[in-house]
Amino acid sequence: MPSHRETSPTQRTLEVIEFIAREGSATIAELIDALDMPRTTAHRIVNGLEEQGYLYKAKARGRYVVAQRLVRMASDTLWAACAFAPVHAILTEVARQATGTASVAILRMGEVAYIDSVVADAPLMFRFQTGQHAPLYCTSSGRIFLAHMDRKALDRYLATGPWPPLTPRTVVESGQLLLEVEATRARGYALADSEFVDGVVGAAVPIAGPGRQPIAALTVSIPQVRQSLDGLHAMIPELRRHAGKLSRSLDMLSR
Repeated sequence: MPSHRETSPTQRTLEVIEFIAREGSATIAELIDALDMPRTTAHRIVNGLEEQGYLYKAKARGRYVVAQRLVRMASDTLWAACAFAPVHAILTEVARQATGTASVAILRMGEVAYIDSVVADAPLMFRFQTGQHAPLYCTSSGRIFLAHMDRKALDRYLATGPWPPLTPRTVVESGQLLLEVEATRARGYALADSEFVDGVVGAAVPIAGPGRQPIAALTVSIPQVRQSLDGLHAMIPELRRHAGKLSRSLDMLSR
């Protein structure tokens, strides 16, 4: 009979969460092998996490992946930990390069919440205050979160439209927003053209967390008199590079 490591139930559960979050998905057999865990224990832990909404079983080959509740927990942890990570220094560099406002945003209570923001030393700047909330439908960061929702969650959100126009360019109809979300999903980044604040364009990229799901978005907002929407496309590689640095910094903080 094989021997297994003796660890507490809590430690076992955390090991399962960490493994699936790190690998992106796992089968029961992979958990048993990687974590030296009895089959009955693996089934009990995974079933419990699935019932509580932390994991769900994907259709492909019985693989378990992180569910929305775990992603929300990671976002809440990010909110609490942000002040202790080198987030502000990275945002300062992004703002300097973009000559705009650089922010980190999370999904909180069905809205975008900005947890840190840096404004470049330039005229006509728009500032996101720490803790400020904004709608999902008309912000580039909001479209990042919408693009990574499962279909049921996205349909629920789309059913709340139409939404109030905040500027003459705000997308307010569900069908049109769905097209924007699908475009965001396809290209891997989001754009907003003077939809939240008139005369301000924005771009956002995801910051990866558990299971490579986005737990936050890195976004820049720039007055249209200094940067066109087309010009934002050229900034995406640098935004992705900085988003990777933010993801690694937050990952090291959690170790």
